[in-house]
Amino acid sequence: EKLFFHALKHSIEAANKGCKADINILVLDAAKQFWNICLRLKESATNRKALIKPIYSMIYYLKTVKEATEPDLLLLLNRLLTQAALENNEFKIGESAADMAFELVPKTLQKTLWESKMIFMSK
Repeated sequence: EKLFFHALKHSIEAANKGCKADINILVLDAAKQFWNICLRLKESATNRKALIKPIYSMIYYLKTVKEATEPDLLLLLNRLLTQAALENNEFKIGESAADMAFELVPKTLQKTLWESKMIFMSK
């Protein structure tokens, strides 16, 4: 697990560098790698708690470079963040992440984002 969390940090750093250099594909590739690592960690509630801030950061980097070519990836990241945020009473982070995702996800795919936003707003 420790190795996976180190790999997550490197993915976030790659997205950060891609964002600063304004290279969308670097941010997108880092996000894909990030998701693959999250798949290994998401089963544990303890790990999900530790994933909240990294997932939020990755969504932020995707939003910053306006990377909207992979809405499914963004929805997967947002779904995992929503689950973790609800389990750990991090309602503001969850709502903020949904707001960022709205800017990138086409309207036809926004149903789950609206559902999570409404849940967070009701808390």
